[in-house]
Amino acid sequence: MRTVLEPAKDIIKVAVIGDSLALTRPTEGLPVENIYPTKLAMHQNIVVFNRGKSNADTDYFVEAEQLYHSIRNLECDYYVIHLGICDCSPRIFSKTEKIVLQLVASLPYIGKLSRAWIGVKSRARMYHTKRRRIQNVTAKNYRTNLLKILETIRESKKVRKVILLNIAAAGPHLTERSYGVAELISQYNDVLATVALENKDIVTVVDVHTYSKSAPERVLPDGHHVDHVTHDYIYKAVYDIICKTEAGL
Repeated sequence: MRTVLEPAKDIIKVAVIGDSLALTRPTEGLPVENIYPTKLAMHQNIVVFNRGKSNADTDYFVEAEQLYHSIRNLECDYYVIHLGICDCSPRIFSKTEKIVLQLVASLPYIGKLSRAWIGVKSRARMYHTKRRRIQNVTAKNYRTNLLKILETIRESKKVRKVILLNIAAAGPHLTERSYGVAELISQYNDVLATVALENKDIVTVVDVHTYSKSAPERVLPDGHHVDHVTHDYIYKAVYDIICKTEAGL
């Protein structure tokens, strides 16, 4: 792996389009200087636009406003797409149900009962996720959304490479509470791999799943975020792809 990027005539712009896995978690030993977007930005000729957002799924980024402001309008050379766990994770409630419950929870009297009811449901998460089989984004729509994001990126003639990070392996806290999550992660990663193959002229995949599965301690106690070592692995993989692309390899 290259350790030094040759000086470029122009600044290299990198956009990170992701969920909370692209963000800092200082209380869990992941300060801002240890996340991969920051490590990339430490190179003097690389500018990083980190569009990571907590709880974001691909539905969020295919909204017209986000397609424009977070993707198309940036005109970046490289795009790192880090989305999937929020799409595929088993849910107790659908998106519509959650909106209604949030409204009810804000009401006097009945709100307290609503919050208590949600708590009861959450304590039996394995049962309810097995019974309901709800994901925020279906596998079919996950594919459609990824293709839409890639289509939008392709509108920029400047883009040189899109780097898809697949979904990390689930830790015990997630697998023991959410029915079938490991299988869903594999299914959605297969979708991502297929999309990458269909767009191999500009897309490269970084296999975060295999890396994290081979070293379970790399997954944080919440079961889906990854530690600083994995962020370093991602940084090195992404940086190497940038170096090779800039060198014409």
